[in-house]
Amino acid sequence: MQESFQEGYYVLSKKIVEHANLVLNFILGNHPDFLEIEPENGVIKIEQIRKLQEEISQKPIVSNKKVYIIVDSDCMTKEARKLLAKNLRRTARICNYNFNNCQ
Repeated sequence: MQESFQEGYYVLSKKIVEHANLVLNFILGNHPDFLEIEPENGVIKIEQIRKLQEEISQKPIVSNKKVYIIVDSDCMTKEARKLLAKNLRRTARICNYNFNNCQ
């Protein structure tokens, strides 16, 4: 009986450590299933949306889903907006999007 309790405790402890590592990676900006896009010099460029497009095409690594946040989405260039709109239409069934505007 005591062995089973210790084994169960070890498994629980291992899961807690794994979860804590994922949270720490998220806080440090190293989580493989999270991408935050922020303006560079006040503008979100098409290259940043291309990076998002590349990320969307890959499956999640450690989570069930991936998370993408576009900060100050109203700061996108015209080209970036067009590419994002194309991505939205193509991935609407598999992705949830969160847009954060300056105002």
